[in-house]
Amino acid sequence: MFSGSAVVQSLLVWATILAVAIAAPLSCQDGGDCLPMPPNGISIFPDRDFLTVEAYWAQQGKIAEVRVSRMVSRSGLAADAVLTVVASVKAVVSGGANAFDINHPGGYCWGAGTDIKVTPDIVGGDIIDLYFDNIKEASVRTLDAKITSVVYDGSKILTLKGYVDPFNKDKCKDCYEVRIVNPDLRPFVTKRDIRAPQPTTHDGYTSTLVINPDNNQFVATFTFDDVEAAQIAYRGGGARVMGWLDVTPDALPRGLTIHELGETGGPGMGGCPPGPQEFAPPASKYWTTVETTGETPAIKNVVTVSWKEPTMPAGLNPLAGYDVLVLQPKASKAVRSDIVGAYVPAPASQTQITVVGPNIIDATSVQIRAVVEHGPTDNPTTRTSDLFTLRGPLKLAAEPATGQTAQFVKLTSSNAGIIKYTLNTPIYETESPKPIFSASAKVYTGPIELAQSAPAIAPGGRVELNVAYAFSDSDEFTKAQFIYTLAAPVPVPTGLKVVGGAAIVTISWNKDANAKSYLIQEYEGSTGPTIGDPFETLSTETTAAQVTVFGRFGKRDYTYGREGVVADLGHGLRRRRQAHCVSLVFR
Repeated sequence: MFSGSAVVQSLLVWATILAVAIAAPLSCQDGGDCLPMPPNGISIFPDRDFLTVEAYWAQQGKIAEVRVSRMVSRSGLAADAVLTVVASVKAVVSGGANAFDINHPGGYCWGAGTDIKVTPDIVGGDIIDLYFDNIKEASVRTLDAKITSVVYDGSKILTLKGYVDPFNKDKCKDCYEVRIVNPDLRPFVTKRDIRAPQPTTHDGYTSTLVINPDNNQFVATFTFDDVEAAQIAYRGGGARVMGWLDVTPDALPRGLTIHELGETGGPGMGGCPPGPQEFAPPASKYWTTVETTGETPAIKNVVTVSWKEPTMPAGLNPLAGYDVLVLQPKASKAVRSDIVGAYVPAPASQTQITVVGPNIIDATSVQIRAVVEHGPTDNPTTRTSDLFTLRGPLKLAAEPATGQTAQFVKLTSSNAGIIKYTLNTPIYETESPKPIFSASAKVYTGPIELAQSAPAIAPGGRVELNVAYAFSDSDEFTKAQFIYTLAAPVPVPTGLKVVGGAAIVTISWNKDANAKSYLIQEYEGSTGPTIGDPFETLSTETTAAQVTVFGRFGKRDYTYGREGVVADLGHGLRRRRQAHCVSLVFR
């Protein structure tokens, strides 16, 4: 039985637990509040495709990943649109006021540390996500707001007009501000910028910001005490409209977007990848092979050009097709005078084409141009790839051939840079959308011993050798399969002994029932060349696994095996500098 005080204490404990459970907020990853909480922050400058991440001091030294996503429809139908990552970057958190900048001098280029090598054209509605260890830490939506006109009549009044994004108006009241940043204003307004609405009562100017709730249009009006200040504000640039998604209880903005009048996007510094309108398909996705005819003399007149359909960044018009050019060796530019009998168009759906010329034996390079549409009235834009050197077709051969009995299999290719294989298991764990090799796949380095690699298979059993091979600079693998019947293990000589005399050598070993004959060979030293022809004996010649050889090897020192083990020959001939070796091979 509980006493009254015990019941009260129990209720207090449960109330405490319940309060903790209710107070613990969900993480961003689990669907909680994703807006950064100051001092942490993400500020977006879409007109410059520039991003700054502030603070995140607790993650100092860690690698952060920023992803830009938007709704993309590959079919062109809005109903088919899905949220798609169009740009990304990996950066190290500095520990300073700015954790890092993206697409800004001193910061990181878009695409750094990731596979999406393109500077995004950031627009309103884009989602900026911040990840640590692949766990979402924060998410900010880019607001769509613009200054569309600046009106000035020479008086003390300057007017800026534009529009704001209605996305945040229900959640965040008074979450927009118009500024003009110009240090030349300091003598007139004591600061380097002016703001609407005005944060103070009077400081050389007054201002208002009026937003029409029906059409989201705004008018920012600045009235200066001095007409020269109005002229500086009009001529000096630096106009921007700022919006944020929410505020803290202390009225600090969260999720800031800053649209800057007159700024241009694209790469923010040298070495950064191009924007979506200048994006070219990556060169590593192309490869070319050349085949020779069976004519006499042989003529190289067939070139097969293959490519992987590039993943085009969002915001880019679709591919219309490709132009394939076979060029002369010293071509400096892709013009028709440089072309050797081939200027072949290919549709966007095609990823391989065969170019046939009268004689392209001197051609050493191929170029692929991806043609991009820009609308029904605009001329198409071509995006030209790098030059690609011709090479022989990718072929693979196995010895012995498929369907035969084998103990070892040797793979050969004249041009494959990478060969991987598995035995009795698939070479790929998955093939779509991109092949992933199974954990058991091995890189081919030499002849494959089937019995050793597949010990559970008895002699006479079926062995599947699955292979994937590619050029050394390509990630496009070709699959092949070879089927074998596993041969019985080749016996290995054991217990080898050599007893030598002046002209007699007696060799003995452990007999093996699987051996059909024995082959004895003399060598100079343990690694030197052979001496004379091998001596072969049949296993049925002696009841013991032993043979005496008369007058064959002469007065020499003998070792056996290639391992360098020296036998005592008993005649004091070790004084000779050159040792000799006898090896035994089972047939």
